[in-house]
Amino acid sequence: MDVKSTAIINYEFCKIVVPLIDSAIVKIDIFMFKWDFDKSGENKNLKMLNDAIFAAAARGVSIRVITNDLLARRALTKPNIKARGYITPGIMHAKLLMIDEKHLIIGSHNFTSPGQGLNVETSVLIKNCDCIDKLTGFFNTLFEHGAN
Repeated sequence: MDVKSTAIINYEFCKIVVPLIDSAIVKIDIFMFKWDFDKSGENKNLKMLNDAIFAAAARGVSIRVITNDLLARRALTKPNIKARGYITPGIMHAKLLMIDEKHLIIGSHNFTSPGQGLNVETSVLIKNCDCIDKLTGFFNTLFEHGAN
């Protein structure tokens, strides 16, 4: 397998990640510390990102989310989306997407207005990563023990 990586800086996140979400066929697993749903559409990057997630679910892609953001879990109550929290003595601070077990996006971008345009953020897209099996196993363990 040929591993490829791409640096994602600041507002590039949406431009790079939304097409991957749009191409998802089977599943998307997401760790997200903070996730906002801007109903005004003021932040176009955040709106595109949220719309892509909901469109993937609508076309039958299974989406699992771990976030301790209760408002996000409520907003994600849709068919094909399961969102859970994870209780920890500290905080669940991870930001990670795994798309069809072949694309890994990991970094500092939250799904918030500041994280999608205001803050200085960096993430990395890794295609065909050998580590995805370990991360999927970790995600599965936390998801199974998470709270709705």
